[in-house]
Amino acid sequence: MVLVSLSKQGMDEMLDMCLKYSQKWRYFYNAATCKVVIFNDRSSKTNWHVFRIGPEPVDVSDSYCHIGTVCSKSLSTTVNLQL
Repeated sequence: MVLVSLSKQGMDEMLDMCLKYSQKWRYFYNAATCKVVIFNDRSSKTNWHVFRIGPEPVDVSDSYCHIGTVCSKSLSTTVNLQL
């Protein structure tokens, strides 16, 4: 699953919706296997973003792999091109 938001508040709200839905249907998200990538972050602080699924923190990463496609925080897909 990929969640996309233009703001931290929006992402927090979507994560909360996912948590409530999972509680209703009795399944769990494993926060240790989830990642958050902040694209085109212009702030000088790199660790001020804290995202959670319930009480568990979700790591902020420089890149992620979704259905075999690697995407970096600079939106570069050059790692996917094989010469």
